[in-house]
Amino acid sequence: MADYTGTISADVTLETGDTIGISGNTVIASGYTMDATAGAIVSVYATRAFYPAVAADASIELIGTESAPITLQCQSADPDEDASAWSDVRNSTAGNLTLRYVKITNCEYGLNLLVTTGTLDVTKIWAEKCLQVMRTAGNVAPVYTKIFGRDSYGWSLDGNNAAIDVAVSQCWMERMVGHLSFDELGGGTNTLSDCVAKNGLSGSRNFLFQDETEITMSDCWASLGSYGTYCQEANTNVTTIGNVFYKNASYGNYSTSSAVITSSYNDCIGAIVSGLYTNGGTLNSDYDSVAGNNYRPDTLYDVSADTQVGTVTSRTNAQSSPIKPLEVDNIAEGTPTTSAITITFDCAAGTTSKRSTGLPFIKYGTVSGVYDMQSFLPDESLWGLYWIEWYTDMAWASTGHSVTLSNLKDGTTYYYKCCWVDPLGRLAESTEGDFTTASGGTASTAIGLVG
Repeated sequence: MADYTGTISADVTLETGDTIGISGNTVIASGYTMDATAGAIVSVYATRAFYPAVAADASIELIGTESAPITLQCQSADPDEDASAWSDVRNSTAGNLTLRYVKITNCEYGLNLLVTTGTLDVTKIWAEKCLQVMRTAGNVAPVYTKIFGRDSYGWSLDGNNAAIDVAVSQCWMERMVGHLSFDELGGGTNTLSDCVAKNGLSGSRNFLFQDETEITMSDCWASLGSYGTYCQEANTNVTTIGNVFYKNASYGNYSTSSAVITSSYNDCIGAIVSGLYTNGGTLNSDYDSVAGNNYRPDTLYDVSADTQVGTVTSRTNAQSSPIKPLEVDNIAEGTPTTSAITITFDCAAGTTSKRSTGLPFIKYGTVSGVYDMQSFLPDESLWGLYWIEWYTDMAWASTGHSVTLSNLKDGTTYYYKCCWVDPLGRLAESTEGDFTTASGGTASTAIGLVG
């Protein structure tokens, strides 16, 4: 075991039990690289920062695997001190940072990326119990994808109004006060897509846009908290397309302080106050669905359209049914063998924009209407990790779900429903189908899935 403190002027490979910063910050000197063996568990000492030097040719390369991720955790120098005191994983002003399959816990900033030059290659990050999952600012044109954060404050991204293009996709934030905050992203073409902000805590702004940010947000999901999207301050322009804002405590799309939201093809479901609302800003709505309330079951909708629409600048082509319905379609049974069958299906029908994204499962049994068996569905606490493809034995998808029921009894009729859950936990299920296995096999009791 070794500790790395001060300026490191050598190539270093971190191993399990190594520490960062017992007596001071750790700096990787120009021209050198710090990496780690897959599966390494490394402690970063409280109040320390761990970052490359100013020179752009210093590098940190932490690359784990699905079965052997790299773990960085906060460590207090005083055994009697709360080990959740803060430390950083930081790329300061320059340097090259590559992180894959890295889990970060109990830090002030899971990743503190204050970058003006250098490169960022950051994907498949799991940050938990941090003050903030990430704080990013600088002039590098970054692509952020497959970031998972939970039980933290959130993630703030500041573009400093630089002429850069920022793309954020396939990220999952859960149980936070404020999930994703975007500031000063006005100098380039910016996109936010396929992201989930789930179970926001009281007062939470799931997606916050401010300080002259211009961005297009598509195919995202948000639940609970106070706002789905919250846009404020002049010259903040947000285009929202094909999103689902569900059971938000107050509002779906909300615009204030001269900010502008262009909202189209969104489902604003379950807002206590308004699915759409502007208070000093501009909100133009086209082809949006606004329905339901928090006190109805998940699968029911208030078909009295626009009953939860507040003050808006314009509203056209209002939809009285969900843009992305909870439906199952295109069910296709394979040929049953004596002990197995494969069934495929999609999340709803029609064009891609009408389909949600789901995790598939099938419930089934040998008596019509009684489904006492079920194929594999991950525990809900792991859904976000499947979303970022940290785990790969099952995939979120809109079409082509394939579920194999195995170890069935031969010569037996089974009744089933194809089901999927969306990122916010809403359930879709088909009408009942049935199949009969071929005769002549050997019975068994285990249940399996490929999907």
